[in-house]
Amino acid sequence: MISKPTMKYQKLRLIKFGGEAGRKENGFGIIAGHKKKKGTEEVARLDQKLRDLQHRLRAGEETGARVRRKYKYSKLFRVEPGSKLNLRKINPEFTAGHKKKKAALKELEQLDQRLRALQFRLYAEGQQSLLICLQALDAAGKDGTIIHVSGAMNPQGTRVHSFKVPTREETAHDFLWRIGQRVPARGEVVIFNRSHYEDVLVVRVRGIVPKKVWKQRYQMINEFEKKLVANGTHVLKFFLHISPEEQLRRFKKRLDDPARHWKISESDYTEREFWDDYIEAYKEAVIRTSTKHAPWHVIPSNNKWFRNLAVTRIVVETLEAMNMNFPKPTVNIKNIRRKYHQVVAVDEKKKGRQPVAGETENGDGRQLVKAGKPQDAMVGAIALTEAIPANGEETILSQPLPPTASMPQRIANTA
Repeated sequence: MISKPTMKYQKLRLIKFGGEAGRKENGFGIIAGHKKKKGTEEVARLDQKLRDLQHRLRAGEETGARVRRKYKYSKLFRVEPGSKLNLRKINPEFTAGHKKKKAALKELEQLDQRLRALQFRLYAEGQQSLLICLQALDAAGKDGTIIHVSGAMNPQGTRVHSFKVPTREETAHDFLWRIGQRVPARGEVVIFNRSHYEDVLVVRVRGIVPKKVWKQRYQMINEFEKKLVANGTHVLKFFLHISPEEQLRRFKKRLDDPARHWKISESDYTEREFWDDYIEAYKEAVIRTSTKHAPWHVIPSNNKWFRNLAVTRIVVETLEAMNMNFPKPTVNIKNIRRKYHQVVAVDEKKKGRQPVAGETENGDGRQLVKAGKPQDAMVGAIALTEAIPANGEETILSQPLPPTASMPQRIANTA
């Protein structure tokens, strides 16, 4: 039984996609384990708690809503440094207790609103940045994830870059040179569609460079990402995990939809022949480069709606943990507010507006409106500028970075 309703995966270290002792496979295909630090009895106790949780989920005793309240997705899907990973045993159909797509989309829309607010704060603060790296096999949904996540943010503080076959100039430098040109500046969110990890994946599978070359790149990547973090850039890496059967279904949809024919290429089918080799390459890349400062997350992605939900939630949780603050004003707000009222009063006088009861005029001829007169048009304006929200959160009345409109209709069908 789960005796403590506040149990957290990150505390018990259950979701590790493997372990050195007491390793068990749960009903969703995710491997749980615990390093043998507290003895085999402790390992058995923790594994039993995980089995109880999976049973309660299947039996409906533990709802998806309770799971979402208890466990952070940034911990649930994270590959902990030093842990083992078996991608073939991770179920790409896993939805973390979500049973209905419609309910998940409502939650996703709320997350989109939170994401917009957090991105605005990141942009305003201008001290930190976020880099999101998306990696996946063909048709796993990198484009769809980008459309959804970037669509929830304002383009003014967001960039997307797709890395394709290196150009002649890029191959004349080391493999990280072109990556360094595209990393986010302070205040930005940048999404990489494929990334520097192509240089330990495709080059390995297709034998483009010798093993001794790509083997040493893991450490170079770790050092590169460590420097980014030291400079204020937070790094999130996602592997969008789908099954070969789901990939083939999506290939068929592309063939059946003329609007998607432009996405079809010969490499879709030639690369599919190397599926097992790519899975092995991804496994080693994730294990060797998932660090505390730049973790990997394996996202079950057969269900597009859950893929978008999981990635968005992890991005939101990461931004919330960055403890961002709005910068202090560079002007005297009291003086600016006084000037605002002066301008409003002058404009009203130009319009020929007659003073109403309760108004007085100061020494410079300015009309002042006494508060508490609901019939006066100015009262609403003054109250708006001076209103303080009851929840204590910041209210921005004039935003240089207006949030984009929510697009829930795009959530369900992004590829």
